[in-house]
Amino acid sequence: MESLLKDMLPDRPKEAAILVAAAEHGLAATLRQRVSQEGMDAATAIRLVAAIFAKATAFTPDACEWAVTELAVAMGMDETVLQATRPAPDQPASPVLTAVTAPPPGIPAPPAGVTVPPPDWATAPDARAGLPGPATIAAPQPFGTPPGYGYVGFPPPTAPQPKRRALWFVVAGVAAVALAAVAAAVFLLNKTSLPTPAITVSAATANNAVDGNVYVYYHVKRLANATITATVAHGTKGEVAQLTAQPYPFKAPAQVMSSAKITGGQQRLSFQVAPSLATRYRVQIVRSSGTSSALATSKSQTVYVALIAHYKYTQKTCPRPKCFVTILFTVPVAQAALQAEQAKHVYVYWGINLRTSGPEPADPTTLKLQQQLLTTDPTAPARGGEYRMTLAFKFTVNNDAFRYHWNICTKANVSADGIGLPGTSQCGSPSIPAQSPGYLGSLAG
Repeated sequence: MESLLKDMLPDRPKEAAILVAAAEHGLAATLRQRVSQEGMDAATAIRLVAAIFAKATAFTPDACEWAVTELAVAMGMDETVLQATRPAPDQPASPVLTAVTAPPPGIPAPPAGVTVPPPDWATAPDARAGLPGPATIAAPQPFGTPPGYGYVGFPPPTAPQPKRRALWFVVAGVAAVALAAVAAAVFLLNKTSLPTPAITVSAATANNAVDGNVYVYYHVKRLANATITATVAHGTKGEVAQLTAQPYPFKAPAQVMSSAKITGGQQRLSFQVAPSLATRYRVQIVRSSGTSSALATSKSQTVYVALIAHYKYTQKTCPRPKCFVTILFTVPVAQAALQAEQAKHVYVYWGINLRTSGPEPADPTTLKLQQQLLTTDPTAPARGGEYRMTLAFKFTVNNDAFRYHWNICTKANVSADGIGLPGTSQCGSPSIPAQSPGYLGSLAG
């Protein structure tokens, strides 16, 4: 049943979902029982069955009434009666008399708003007698909800059901549920569709976006997390919003990372993520947590990943006229990108200000690329999830006061290993600002 409806309505998963649910709840059989065994009119039966369906599911009352009405039409119930239960916006509130609903000759037409029963529903005391004339019928009185049987003078039928009704019972038979659902799905194409959820997604981190690209620093406290925010419109209570993630190289199917229940038509949801490689995030709406078919899916939002080298001075002496500095760097990185990142060339920037007398000089404002300063691999082997390197250099200060500053970086190639941001950076340029240089690539402090 579910597969058949999906094939017939590939672009309307929400309508297919409610029709499948209607079939699973046995609404066709319930309608038959209300009308055939209990003698209830179709309009009242539809309302009662729809109310039961709404109470048993998370669908709205309007959606439930729509589904039950379509089942009734597909099962052959009187469409003119069904239309009277909920007129279209461009139709009058009172049903229009037709050849089926008009009173027999000799009976005056009822006033507007009064429902007249079909001729074969009116019974006389004697089968050979005609319908009662105007003199024997009480003044026409419109019924409230439920509509009943029209004029007060017409009692509910006691004779056997008309052949027209018996026919659709036989047609429905054992396969009534399947036939009704399929027919209703086809009939749906000419009806107003249920609203489809609309989703917009954004991402934010503690780091300033670069050219609109949002990124985190891998395994750096307060800088490693991103917030994915989804705004859902036209949602239905009981549906589920799922956050899916597809990490670099974006070939494996996206996996559900988190979920939240939809509680109303408009809702704002937030999810916390900490990617280790560039990752595409989407938010999708499904009927329930166990459903694989999405009612709606947002556009993807990519969160990129950069690296920062943690450092420790292992030597920092200045016996004058020279100073000696050795720095050990530890670089956390996802195991999948470890080899590629460790093999990259490291660019070293350096700047110093000297003053022969007076107070210490200010910090340098510009750092220049040092072609002769190179990092080396330490004797300790790299551990899982990180690699290490050492930078050693010396400089002459004589007896001057001094202030110095350094920085390092590697050029990112996100398409090669999922680390860094797309586009170019200042890494590798002849000079960079000493303070707040912006995004330099990976490793920059």
